[in-house]
Amino acid sequence: MIKFDIDKLRVETFYVKSLTTALGGAIRVVDEKVSTEGHEVYHRIPVPLAVVRRFKTTYKTMKYLRPCLIAVTYYENRAIALERHPQGCRGERETQGLREMKRWIPKSERNIEDIIRPLVSRSNFKEKEESNLYHWYFDGRYIFTFERPNKKKGEGRWLSADSAVKKAEFLSTDGRFRCVDVQAVGLHKIDEQSRLEMADRSCLAYVANNGTYSISPPIWKNARQVGEAKIKGSHKERDGTSTRELNFDKVDKFCAVNISFALNAAAKLSKEFGFEAVEPLNLPQLMIRLNTVNLPKVPPEVKDTFDSGMKFTHALAWLLGFARRCETLDTYATIRSLIKYLTANGLYFKQAFSPENIFEKGMNIDSIPAIGKKEALEGANLLSLDERLKIIRKQQEKTQRGGNVISGTTMFDDE
Repeated sequence: MIKFDIDKLRVETFYVKSLTTALGGAIRVVDEKVSTEGHEVYHRIPVPLAVVRRFKTTYKTMKYLRPCLIAVTYYENRAIALERHPQGCRGERETQGLREMKRWIPKSERNIEDIIRPLVSRSNFKEKEESNLYHWYFDGRYIFTFERPNKKKGEGRWLSADSAVKKAEFLSTDGRFRCVDVQAVGLHKIDEQSRLEMADRSCLAYVANNGTYSISPPIWKNARQVGEAKIKGSHKERDGTSTRELNFDKVDKFCAVNISFALNAAAKLSKEFGFEAVEPLNLPQLMIRLNTVNLPKVPPEVKDTFDSGMKFTHALAWLLGFARRCETLDTYATIRSLIKYLTANGLYFKQAFSPENIFEKGMNIDSIPAIGKKEALEGANLLSLDERLKIIRKQQEKTQRGGNVISGTTMFDDE
């Protein structure tokens, strides 16, 4: 985990000509040192893809005929939020007031000093286990802490990461996977004062046999639901009481990790940790199974529904192991995105391809006649126009009603 240092937050303003999601996201800004009145020179500044997408959702545009003044909030050298001037393209850094020039102060800059700094520096808690172990952490999107406030008394407990893991709820019978509740604030909404409140979120923790552990970023509002939409948490009767079966004890039985995750992980982890780090993905074996040396060119339908050979619990524990080794925010943000992808789009429901879910009752693969393209086209020509329209309408209704049964389901909520 990366400890949060508020002094590394800063806000800079640029005149932005356009924004793009290509090549991981960027903004095209005016180089004010080189540009002249009749000739503007631009240069590219990298900005994370999620930050650009949020700007597009908020302001509905990504290109300007006239450069627009935008405030960029940085943590070290990583952009975490964008805020446009209230007057859009007409906005200036300084405007003439009644008596003096007034400087535009972005909401982001004010909220850092008025909300975030007092929040992370407060020390009004009475119960302290070890004050030097109490920290705020940052994952590139949320700052979070293991402190649990007492809303009634206005006090709280100062928990270290060790204590939080020990008290965490088990997500598997053996206690390897646990749900750690934290208090988090989203810095990607630093320009919205009403959204900068501490809220409950969840992290996943993996505890090894020797007691060492690794904790994920707070990706989910409730990590207990990871995989539940696919396997539909069941109940078992034990000693006359109904107990919910833990998702992580059965997720490997119902779900498989697809090739899309394997390729995504290989591309990102090899840049951060070297090619030796991606050996568990066993990409050469996948090439043999698919009879290709160009896995990225495999059709998306195949990549999303082909078993990579790695179990979900193994893949998650593997990624959490990398999270423990992260020393920079960029690397930690990369692991965050991979864990998020694994639990959302990296899984598919294996039973979706079982014969009983494909064929009608009493039918199987032998019931389908093996005919050539010519015979198939001749048979299609025998259908009347009304019959063809009925087939098309039936397929459309089925798609609208059921959706894609093999697509990933998002189990987190970053709004």
